[in-house]
Amino acid sequence: MRKLNGQVAVVTGASRGLGKGIALGLGEAGATVYVTGRSANDGKTSLPGTIEETAAEVTRLGGEGIAVYCDHRVDGDVEALFGHIGVEQGRLDLLVNNAFASPEQRVLWGGLARGDGLIINVASHAAGSGKTARSRVILPYSVSKAGVHRLSADMAVELRDMGIAVVSVWPPASKTEGTLAQPEVFGDISGWRPPIFTGRVVAAFVAGGDALARSGEALVIEDLADELGITDPTSSPQR
Repeated sequence: MRKLNGQVAVVTGASRGLGKGIALGLGEAGATVYVTGRSANDGKTSLPGTIEETAAEVTRLGGEGIAVYCDHRVDGDVEALFGHIGVEQGRLDLLVNNAFASPEQRVLWGGLARGDGLIINVASHAAGSGKTARSRVILPYSVSKAGVHRLSADMAVELRDMGIAVVSVWPPASKTEGTLAQPEVFGDISGWRPPIFTGRVVAAFVAGGDALARSGEALVIEDLADELGITDPTSSPQR
């Protein structure tokens, strides 16, 4: 479980939900994880979870969690974040774009200038299937996630010669804080996956070291779990 020792990662929007699950999965594998977002320990969030709480959990699981407040809609915040990481770590191996709002991508991948690395963009099955008459997917979500996948595929072409891999991941329906808080909207979610399942699969993929060969792909988390032998999706994080 410590295959990512020495690796430095940024997970945006990781105070809760899939971002938190991915951060915890990377922490279990030993990575240093910068946990970013706008939900901090200031009491101004309407849902459970803060960047500080996620960072503490990453550390408890064996990685190193570092909470950094960042509004990814504000270029200055993003530039300050990656400038801080450059000074503190001197490297960045993995960037997980999970937050919905983000500045120009040239700002985000600027920290990978050493010539290799991996960018993971969190998309959705809605990117492929779109909205149907029977689905509960809302139109802005479907369209934005399709855009995330197209962004990933095009970035993969542009960055391949630099040795930087870009993939989009399509998580399963997950028991995030948002879905748990809205039973009237989502109904019975007892069969949905915990976010840490996605985190563990992402960590195993990163540790595999063949990301460039998969660059540009849409990686369905449940299929990738079968491929990588991740068979315990319901357990709590363990050290």
